[in-house]
Amino acid sequence: MSGIAGGATLGSTAKDSGSGRFVYEDGAILGRRVIETTQATAGKAYVGNFEECMIGMWGGLDLVIDPYTNGSTGTVNVYAYQLADVAVRHPGAFTVVTLTA
Repeated sequence: MSGIAGGATLGSTAKDSGSGRFVYEDGAILGRRVIETTQATAGKAYVGNFEECMIGMWGGLDLVIDPYTNGSTGTVNVYAYQLADVAVRHPGAFTVVTLTA
């Protein structure tokens, strides 16, 4: 799986001449699922084996309900906090690819 911010670039890049197939189509590259995000740097693709990514979470999910801050508009603010940490077992399992048009 990979995260990309250049789906339009990859989506318009042909696999080969004449097949009408593209590098990125049907939400996959080389049969691997791709997630598009606005959080990635424009023109970059983050590729990796996310089985090597570990997420440790502790404590419970803390919800804070605030009906007062925007109470005059009828809005209730809801805040959620989760304590977590992320680590990578094998950094070589991830890479960043620069996309060119």
